[in-house]
Amino acid sequence: MPKQLKVNTKSISYLSPNEINSFLEKVICEKTLYSQVLDSIDIAVALIDKNNKIYYKNLAFSTFFLKQLTDETVNFISKIENKALQNAFLSSSSSRQSFVQEIELDGLGTKNYIELKGYNFSDEYYCYIIKDITLQKLELFELKRLESLAAVSSVASLLAHDINNPLSAISVQSDLVRRKAEKLQDNFVIEHISIIKDEIERIKTIVSTFLQNSKPLQATLLLQNIEKLICQLIDFISPDLKQRHIELICKIESPLPYIEFDFSLLYSALLNLIKNSIEAIEEEKNNCNYTDFAISISAKRKINELILEVRDNGCGIKDDDRDKIFKPYFSTKISGSGLGLSTVYKILRLHSAQIDVQSALKKDANSRNETRFIIRFPLTKESCLAIESK
Repeated sequence: MPKQLKVNTKSISYLSPNEINSFLEKVICEKTLYSQVLDSIDIAVALIDKNNKIYYKNLAFSTFFLKQLTDETVNFISKIENKALQNAFLSSSSSRQSFVQEIELDGLGTKNYIELKGYNFSDEYYCYIIKDITLQKLELFELKRLESLAAVSSVASLLAHDINNPLSAISVQSDLVRRKAEKLQDNFVIEHISIIKDEIERIKTIVSTFLQNSKPLQATLLLQNIEKLICQLIDFISPDLKQRHIELICKIESPLPYIEFDFSLLYSALLNLIKNSIEAIEEEKNNCNYTDFAISISAKRKINELILEVRDNGCGIKDDDRDKIFKPYFSTKISGSGLGLSTVYKILRLHSAQIDVQSALKKDANSRNETRFIIRFPLTKESCLAIESK
């Protein structure tokens, strides 16, 4: 009970011992009830005294600060690893001012977001409330991503038309110049006109790809065996990987449950991820002396999900780029269009699948980069039951 709470001892003195016991039992029952209610919610709540020691904490708070609360005799704020979170606690505990702050937390290659609230509970205690807002942030990111795709789609057709018309005119005029140069046997003009024609075709390809990726995709979802898709994909990419001296590791926990997917679209998405891994490895080859490069493809069932993973030890992905790689036209490669991974994302969303990327960059000369694309397909009752008969 907080220290500032005053009890009217004069009124209590008129109570009998049985009435006092009854009153105390009621207070204890109410305290237990309130504690149970606070322990049942997934929002972390705590009261901190002036010495930054915990006066009260609910179960969610204990879980959130599991490592920091191993020794409660020590000021737990000093043991908080996330600097932004630690600074928020230090600033508020000294100023005792009310505040609300969103904080980004890193852990195991993923990002989580919390909302930290603080307010002066009394002269003796300061109250903290921590709420996980990761889902809301991801939904906001998804909304922005969809708005970006919608904006691209709305101008794609007009832009492609406006670019293709002058390109066609340039191409026709280039042909006329080339014919004249061939009659005059001007090799210099012929050579450079050929370069111009090649660049025109490259621009047309870019415009065509741009237009294709801006159109809404349509998927025909059928209950199928994804193991067959993976095997076909492995047969297709194996010769290329062997030629590049890249080891292919395949781990499939057979039998896999059937899932609903569009064979052609999902095949394209996975092939795109593997090509991305190949490019990352080729880039890393230019910056190191390693020779043992590998791409791993794995698939397994985990409770109500089918998890498919593509892993490589190429150049890795910087933390600042991890949230951007699925955005249209964002690329870390000089010659990249920035449409490959955004298309992968669109295809997986059509399958109600989630994709996460985790990338651990090497810390010294003896360590290696590792990038993992983890795809989670939800399993329905039909998916779990539809296992191919032997």
